[in-house]
Amino acid sequence: MKVNVIKYKNLKTNYSILIGNKILNLLPTKIKALCPKTRKIALIFDKGVPNTYKRILNKILIKYEVHTFNFIANEKTKSTKQVFDLLDKLLKKNLIGLT
Repeated sequence: MKVNVIKYKNLKTNYSILIGNKILNLLPTKIKALCPKTRKIALIFDKGVPNTYKRILNKILIKYEVHTFNFIANEKTKSTKQVFDLLDKLLKKNLIGLT
C-alpha cells in the first residue's frame, strides 16, 4: 500500500499525518530528517496502548536511547500538575533542554 500524507497547518502548528501499511518503519527516517543530531527519544503512551506496539517501536528505534513514559488517560490526568510531573521526569533524564 502506498503511504498517504495529510498535511495540517494552522496559525500555531503544522504537522503531517502518515497513513499506510508498515508506517512505523518510516519513523527512523522521519526522525533523522527532522532532527539529525537526536540521540535520545521520549515515547509517551496512554496505558491503553498494547505492549506489542511499544516493543515494535523500541525495536525500530534501536539506534536511539529510548525512554518510555506511561500515563492513564482520563479527566484527572488532564491537569497542570500532571504536565509538570511529566516535564520533571523528562528534565531528569535530560530529554528536553530549556533555552
